[in-house]
Amino acid sequence: PLDDEPSLALGSRDVNLLEMVDAYSTIANYGEQIDPVVVTRIVDMNGNEVYTAPQNHERAVDTKSAFLMQQMLKAGVNQGGGTSLALRQYVPTDTDWGGKTGTSNNHSDAWFMGFTPQLVSGCWVGGEDRDIHFDSMTWGQGATMALPIWAIYMKKVYADPTLGYDPDAKFDLPEDYNPCHKDDAD
Repeated sequence: PLDDEPSLALGSRDVNLLEMVDAYSTIANYGEQIDPVVVTRIVDMNGNEVYTAPQNHERAVDTKSAFLMQQMLKAGVNQGGGTSLALRQYVPTDTDWGGKTGTSNNHSDAWFMGFTPQLVSGCWVGGEDRDIHFDSMTWGQGATMALPIWAIYMKKVYADPTLGYDPDAKFDLPEDYNPCHKDDAD
């Protein structure tokens, strides 16, 4: 668990890629936190399923808040700014997705976390030893180092029809959310 301290909102705590993917998955899943798994199932050579990963989940964020976060993260990759310009070099921006770059103190970590309605993934570039870091902000930022890797990966994911990811998949407006209603428009 992360310590509850004021600097937490500034990213003062080290987290790993799996923890970041888990957090972004909660936003993509409309606030439902589902424990991430690496192996979802194992099938033997005769087609018999010998293992199925358990699916543990719980409501972590209310639906409205998760939806609004989706919208903010989608705007960050589709409207103006360096992230959207960097992404356009690699993949079409008409896909319904969101994401966020990240850079740590002293340029030791470069991040990009991205999500679609069907897939959440991230890229971390850096060194586990804090003495290892990029020389400058030019090379040590998420948009320069991590975003291109993530974008090339996603381009390959969408190019492989055997994976079953639909580049036209869209996030749905939650059933109980009305953007025209005064309480929901706040």
